Amino acid sequence: APFLGFSDEDPANPIAKQMKDYCLREVEPLQREVEQEQVMALTEALGWGVTVEYLDRSPGEINHHSFLPDAKMQATLLYRPGHYDLLCR
Repeated sequence: APFLGFSDEDPANPIAKQMKDYCLREVEPLQREVEQEQVMALTEALGWGVTVEYLDRSPGEINHHSFLPDAKMQATLLYRPGHYDLLCR
């Protein structure tokens, strides 16, 4: 996890290995669903705000959730079960 600013080889930091294992297992592989933790990490890493619009066939208005809503840069993702699309305005 050098991209996080610490080495996964550091025995004094056991969380680093867990983080690397998590990223290798859940973040990097193709055909894996993105979870809220990855969206939150992306917003923090880029400093961008992200709004996720959920198109899940729930009755009523489209549900949404915003991460870093006050950030200067904003992006909107459309979530359909198993898939995200980046919406451009």
